[in-house]
Formats: sequence, C-alpha cells, structure tokens
Amino acid sequence: MGCTESVNTLSPLVSSNGNRKRIAWFYAANPNPWDEDEPKEWKRYSDFENAFIEEAYQRQDDE
Repeated sequence: MGCTESVNTLSPLVSSNGNRKRIAWFYAANPNPWDEDEPKEWKRYSDFENAFIEEAYQRQDDE
C-alpha cells in the first residue's frame, strides 16, 4: 500500500467460530483519519495482509 492510500491505524477484531478464533485487522480508510469530526470508515485488510499483520503482532514487531 502506498502512503496515500491509508493510515496505519489498526484495529483488531476477534470473532469465534466454534472453538476457533479468527483475528481480522482493519484500517481507517476515511479521507482524513486524524479528523475527529469526520465519520470513521473502517476497511478490512485482505486475508493475506491479516495473516502477515497478526504474525508480526504476535512477534511484537515494531512494523
């Protein structure tokens, strides 16, 4: 993703399906995510990106 596409504002969502948990990461996709008065528009990362982000999060990587 280019730096103009989104902001690194990540938000995890945990859902359980039976005994299995699934993590989904979202990013703020509204035109100006830092504007508190602007409604938030959250978009989900792809399955591939979600897996990559979650693996890094579990390893406690900085980026």
